[in-house]
Amino acid sequence: MRTDADKLVFLGRLTGGVAVIVAGAWIVGLVRLLASHEYGGEALDVDFSAYWAAAKLTIAEGPLVPFDMERLNAARGLPPDIETAPMLWLYPPGWLVVILPFGYLPFFWGWLIFSLISLLIFAAVLNMPCRDLPGSRLLILASPVALLVLALGQNSLLFLSLLIAAIEAMRREKWVLAGLVIAVMTLKPQLGLAIPVALAFGGYWRVIFWATLGTVVIVALSLLWPGLEYWPAFFEGVSKGSDVMRDSYLPSIMASAYGTAVVLGVGQDLALLLQVGFSLVVAAALGWIWYARVSFDLKAAGLAFSVLLITPYAIYYELIFVLVGFLYLARAGGMAQRGTAFLGVIVWALPVLALVLLKDGPGFALAAPLVLVAFGTVLWQAKRAEAFA
Repeated sequence: MRTDADKLVFLGRLTGGVAVIVAGAWIVGLVRLLASHEYGGEALDVDFSAYWAAAKLTIAEGPLVPFDMERLNAARGLPPDIETAPMLWLYPPGWLVVILPFGYLPFFWGWLIFSLISLLIFAAVLNMPCRDLPGSRLLILASPVALLVLALGQNSLLFLSLLIAAIEAMRREKWVLAGLVIAVMTLKPQLGLAIPVALAFGGYWRVIFWATLGTVVIVALSLLWPGLEYWPAFFEGVSKGSDVMRDSYLPSIMASAYGTAVVLGVGQDLALLLQVGFSLVVAAALGWIWYARVSFDLKAAGLAFSVLLITPYAIYYELIFVLVGFLYLARAGGMAQRGTAFLGVIVWALPVLALVLLKDGPGFALAAPLVLVAFGTVLWQAKRAEAFA
């Protein structure tokens, strides 16, 4: 008779095999499409094309050019007759430095190498929390959302790797390492809004010190290159970009309370106001979890879930953070209840459900409510643990 661990290993291997087939088919299809004379372009309409275009423009004309939306989208190398939503460059200078080498490569090789590096780093870091849960690493690596992140050439796996590395460094009381890793997360600041709350209420002042120092160093280095003029252009781009995004399709694929509210028909301004209030409530609950005398894994689960709940700008591929939240919840023994395990399965399969079965219905508007239930589970278990501590 199979144990639960045996079943987890079997499911991990099964999903891993399916993922290899899907990834292989995607790569073959990509090669054939780009080689087709009928396609008429050198890149696909995926997120990496914006990184690639920004890198090419920076190499050729300087680091401020990617903020020109028309120039950026023209440099993405898409066929001239393809209908696509314009992309924006809204990253701090540090991320521009990271992706700069890919501007010297053709799109296909740049995308492939970037995605492979992301996968390898994520797999290596994920080994730490998955060590005691056989099969769990394959389940996450082969999840639909992980495959989507790799296909899009998105950077979510890299920033999630940083969060996991910081959590595991704090577990081992390596405060300097944890702080410096968190500082690197400022290259995508909207994903780190929950971290200062957790650190402050948890009393991790040494981590806060090193994270602050690391951030100051990163900003100071950016003044050497690309220079002081980058920052005004960045903030102006963020301001204009928020207006562009509000009028685009993006709220419909967001995994945030703001996106859910917009899909349900709430006006943009009111939805943003609701998100602010919602974020403050979640931040207060997260602060209590990190202040309470509960297991570190339960605290880590609360932090991973709150990443999507606190930020208004979380696209569906950021659901990979939620899967890691369930991983830490499982480490804390919180997945024993059937309801919680079923919730984890639904979130794992949500990209497929939203893009196929529910694309004409709620779609990703379900994401924020599901993540809120998961966060509520952590809060409830933390209260029980605190009561018996």
